[in-house]
Amino acid sequence: CALSKLHIPLWGSSEIAANLFESIYCLSSIRGFEDVTNISNYAFYNCSGLTTASFPSVTSIGERVFTYCKNLTTASFPNVVNVGSMAFTYCTNLTTASFPNLVNIGTTNGGYGIFEQCNNLATAYFPVVVSIGNWAFGYCSGITQLTLPDSLQSIGDYAFYNCRGITQLTLPDSLQSIGNNAFYNCSCLTQLTLPDSLQSIGDYAFLSCSGITQLTLPDSLKSIGCEAFGYCSGITQLTLPDSLKSIGNYAFYYCSGITQLTLPDSLQSIGDYAFLSCSGITQLTLPDSLQSIGDYAFYNCSGITQLTLSDSLQSIGSYAFLSCRGITQLTLPDSLQSIGNYAFLSCSGITQLTLPDSLQSIGSYAFRYCSNLTQLTLPDSLQSIGGSAFAGTQITTLSINSFSEITSIFSKLIGGGFGTGLLTNLNVIIKQIQDDTTDTLIARVQEILTLTKSSNTILGKANLQCMLDVSATGITAASCPPITGDIDWQIVY
Repeated sequence: CALSKLHIPLWGSSEIAANLFESIYCLSSIRGFEDVTNISNYAFYNCSGLTTASFPSVTSIGERVFTYCKNLTTASFPNVVNVGSMAFTYCTNLTTASFPNLVNIGTTNGGYGIFEQCNNLATAYFPVVVSIGNWAFGYCSGITQLTLPDSLQSIGDYAFYNCRGITQLTLPDSLQSIGNNAFYNCSCLTQLTLPDSLQSIGDYAFLSCSGITQLTLPDSLKSIGCEAFGYCSGITQLTLPDSLKSIGNYAFYYCSGITQLTLPDSLQSIGDYAFLSCSGITQLTLPDSLQSIGDYAFYNCSGITQLTLSDSLQSIGSYAFLSCRGITQLTLPDSLQSIGNYAFLSCSGITQLTLPDSLQSIGSYAFRYCSNLTQLTLPDSLQSIGGSAFAGTQITTLSINSFSEITSIFSKLIGGGFGTGLLTNLNVIIKQIQDDTTDTLIARVQEILTLTKSSNTILGKANLQCMLDVSATGITAASCPPITGDIDWQIVY
């Protein structure tokens, strides 16, 4: 190919046709297109020798126009207002891009990836841009400092994906949304201050930005997407804003550097795996606004020693606090209705457990291997206890507050709550309700005798002792005949 320079004065022509110069590898420079306003799709595609291109009047650039122009170093288009998908993709030697009138980078007509894989791009000038589209600067690892203009409102999905060179990021006060994977694996980014205008952070937005040590979230933020800050292991302090209502799944998982976590009073839900393996957290106070904790939400947060649950909490998901071995005291709120499977499995530090009167269900293995738990009080509201819910504990004293649900609760507990053959000694304390008479007392005790005799076999012939507390009823030893049977009963007056 002998052609290296092209100068074609196209007076009166306003367009360069599609594919016109595609794959002319030896073409190095272009001029003479002063009147051209539109460059159509693939016009200079794969012109790998092209180093300079001057189009002072162009307002529109089509799709893949300069893709694979690997030696192009500068893209300066003072009047361009529209750029198509992948227009400069794989221009690997492009260092400077200047588009002073471009409003949308790859968001018009579905455009995306305009500068993707331009890994030497260091300077980008877009002073009036309103939106940055998907993959716009993906893999542009040469960008080190990024200041986005005050006009910017949205950053699309994967917009700065894997831009590992970015160390400083300044986001404008006009920004409202950050898309999915927008800054994924920008691992050299150290400080991140998000503007007060920001309302949402998309899924995976800052995933694996392990260099971030300081994170300031604005009061305008309402939602944090799935895995938004996952593996940001450098973050040590995290204060979430008062406007936040939900934390997405995996949002901060494996952020092992977090030692202080402050959750706002506006928070209603914490997603699955949200803080999984955040082993640095030592104190956790959940706000009164919180209604649900997702599955695995604090799984393996082994550093937590103090846990305060919110008064409005209704459900704790499966595996939510599994292997949080540092928790010693656990007080569950009166609003709680369900505890999921494995929720507190292997929380071996728990020695005291109070179950609220609102609790309806305890999942399978919920407190299994809580090996220091010795006492348990079951509420009247409890309707179901999953298999092996308390297996592997050291519970020897079981308190049941009244006879009203004793048959169903006791049978469900014995029928699998302690597992098979693990319980060797059980003391049952039954507190008598105020309005019971001697006649009803005797009838109900006979009911318990029948139940416990059959249950004793299920327990693996455990040593079963029952104590009946009638101190609040006015029943006296003289008026209550002795209780006989195979079970060791004791009545406390």
